[in-house]
Amino acid sequence: MATRKGIALTAAIIGGFVAASFLVYFVPSSPQSQVVVPTDPGTELVFAIDRNQAIVEDFQSTFEMWKNNQVNKDEFNKHADAAENQVSELMLELRRSNVTEEWTQSYVLYMQALENYKTYFEKTKEYVNYISAGNADPRQGEALLNSMSEFLTKAQSLAQQAEDAMP
Repeated sequence: MATRKGIALTAAIIGGFVAASFLVYFVPSSPQSQVVVPTDPGTELVFAIDRNQAIVEDFQSTFEMWKNNQVNKDEFNKHADAAENQVSELMLELRRSNVTEEWTQSYVLYMQALENYKTYFEKTKEYVNYISAGNADPRQGEALLNSMSEFLTKAQSLAQQAEDAMP
């Protein structure tokens, strides 16, 4: 007859096998999600350009919504802050890149463009806050609009120069 010790040992061994085969289903053999980081400088820069273009388009869409009274000042400011943070993150990513000498000019020009986009976001936020506060000096409002336009134009120009300088 079987002893209690033998039954317990057999149950422990079978339990070990069951637990081990159960773990096979929970522990993946390779990671499920992977962050794709471009290693080619050209691909990385094009990726950054595309991401920034999406950020700018979304920001401008929110600005239009504010002008049409579909978004209030606080919502707009949150959106503007998020856009600034995203562009800052893009700049950090590009600065961390180890690019070859032939790509340096493109990267430097695009980082300058990103800096101008950030200033454009800041000036636009300043304009929204100025108008939302009920200030009615048309000269000041026009000066802010001109400043916004200058930074946006400069950013777009530098972005184009960066693309033109790509090897």
